[in-house]
Amino acid sequence: MRRVKEKLERDFICPKCRSHGATGEEVTLPNGALSRMLPPLGSARYIALSCGLCGYTELYNLALAVRSKDKSESPEADDLVEGVENA
Repeated sequence: MRRVKEKLERDFICPKCRSHGATGEEVTLPNGALSRMLPPLGSARYIALSCGLCGYTELYNLALAVRSKDKSESPEADDLVEGVENA
């Protein structure tokens, strides 16, 4: 998870001011109507990335960010990209 956060921080390009780089913070948000009464057992985890220049902030679903990073590191994904580039 730490490597995913570092990669997102490093690769972030602010859509507002076009600055590169951000600071990230892991955020947990509750799911559903019962979350107000129960402890955060089914909470969703996100990474909040804030632009280092203007402060614009975006939330990224941590589970999806980890899954997309895993896919991008697989050799099959690299083969597919090379195949598309050579076509």
